[in-house]
Amino acid sequence: MKCRNCGGGLETFLDLGRIPLANHLLSAPDERYKRYPLGLAYCRSCFLVQNTHVVPPKEMFNHYVYATGSSEVHRKHFGELADLVMNLVEADRGYAERFVVDIGSNDGTLLAPFKEGGMRVLGIEPASNIARMATEAGIETLNTYFNKRAALHILENYGSADVVLATNVITHVADLHAFLDAVHALLAPDGVFVVEVYDLVQMLKDTLFDLVYHEHLTYFTVRTLDEMMRRHGMHVERVESVSTQGGSIRAFIRLGTPESHVILHEPETVELVQMFRRFAENVEQARKVLRRFVHKMRRDGHPVVGYSAPAKATTLLNYCDLDVRDIAYVVDDSPLKQGKWIPGTKIPIHDPGILDVDVAEVAIVFAWNLVPEIVPKLQARGMKAFVPLPVLTEVTA
Repeated sequence: MKCRNCGGGLETFLDLGRIPLANHLLSAPDERYKRYPLGLAYCRSCFLVQNTHVVPPKEMFNHYVYATGSSEVHRKHFGELADLVMNLVEADRGYAERFVVDIGSNDGTLLAPFKEGGMRVLGIEPASNIARMATEAGIETLNTYFNKRAALHILENYGSADVVLATNVITHVADLHAFLDAVHALLAPDGVFVVEVYDLVQMLKDTLFDLVYHEHLTYFTVRTLDEMMRRHGMHVERVESVSTQGGSIRAFIRLGTPESHVILHEPETVELVQMFRRFAENVEQARKVLRRFVHKMRRDGHPVVGYSAPAKATTLLNYCDLDVRDIAYVVDDSPLKQGKWIPGTKIPIHDPGILDVDVAEVAIVFAWNLVPEIVPKLQARGMKAFVPLPVLTEVTA
């Protein structure tokens, strides 16, 4: 495998073994599932970080169990992002009747405020069940993958896009060059391409290895993001750091390639390589700490459960070799996940109401990015809440 940005050679720095697909929750504890190699490598030329193995998209995205609107934290985040973008567009020349396309639009949560503001909206969502949810909620959605063919279809039937949104999407794309060419074709000359991606530097600092799963193919710094855009006649005009997902980069991208670069203070390449090595060491240490904690709780007669079943939990539990003997069950607020099992663990996922009748004392919050939303629910039941990363820690509201 070569670098998907420059074609350079890769150096592997993290190997998590063979892990199930993160969002393929099982319908029965003994249902068959596949495991695939999972690890990270960096390009020795441009220092882009990517997964060591690519799973065909149809195996990951045709049916999905993650719905953006199921979390109050995510609804608030996307509402604030929509307000920010609408204010930006209005400052240009007003936003009434402007056209917004959201790539990987999920259930339409992000597009809803734009529609309410009078803008024309269109979602692009490959998961048929999630696209149907969005359509039923009144958000026009094309059930397809975004590529040059889809871009040309949109241009012919809707016109060019004043705003193209891609929040936590380009991380999932294997052929980034083809994807960005399609964005360039779709974007109006004065349009803005708004991207959110995980902040690789923050992920390394905080040992957030559970963000590594097969859907996440590429991990960016501001520098590597800007360099990739410039290969396709675009550039990062402005960039912000946002707290979502443990730390993310929000970039506002325009057509054209001016000489100046917008780069936040980031580690130099030599320091990055050192961070890659420390990250691998810290991941193994985090594994040992979590396993010791769970096993001690079990020996001492304190049942451990989990709150939330995000994709992150599949990576964490499988790499740490924890299963239903260690975590009795997980609860999740999303009906799409309730009644399923986390692959590789035989851990069932229940409605949170089970906590009202069960005697569980300790809960691990796998969706650590939703702590403000989850921890009060646990404390109201007299339970102790722990987050597994960056370091296993008890948390309070």
